Amino acid sequence: LGAFLLRRTKDLIVKTAGGLMRPVLELPERAARVERVPLSLEERELYDKFYAFTVQRIQALRSQDAHILQLNNALVALTQLRQMCCAMELLPPDVLRRLRGGDDPSELQHELSRMGVKQRTRLLRQVAEAPGS
Repeated sequence: LGAFLLRRTKDLIVKTAGGLMRPVLELPERAARVERVPLSLEERELYDKFYAFTVQRIQALRSQDAHILQLNNALVALTQLRQMCCAMELLPPDVLRRLRGGDDPSELQHELSRMGVKQRTRLLRQVAEAPGS
C-alpha cells in the first residue's frame, strides 16, 4: 500500500514559495466524544449477537494470519456496530432477518458479503452524517 499512498501527518513541514516554513496540513485538534445510547432489550440482544459473531469472524482471520483482511473486517464491523446503535434499520434487511432468526453464522456472513458497494457507501454516508459524528 505504501507504494500507492503518500502519508502526510500534521508534523510534516514544507517551505512555501516565500521561503517560510508551514505545516502541510493545518488541522484542528482531534475531539472525541463518547455518547452512550440506550438500547431496547431486543436491540441489545441483536447487538450482543452481532458483536459475538464479529469477534468470531475476526479471530478466524487472525488464525489464518490474514492481517489486511482482519483490519478491514474490524473496521467494517465497527461501522456496522455503530449503525446498529444509530438505527437497526441501517443494516441490510437480510442481515437483520438472519440476526433475529438465529440463523447459522455462515449464513449471516454470506448476507454481509452480498452487501454491495453502493449500499455500503450509502450506509457509511448515513453514519457519517448522523448527529454526533
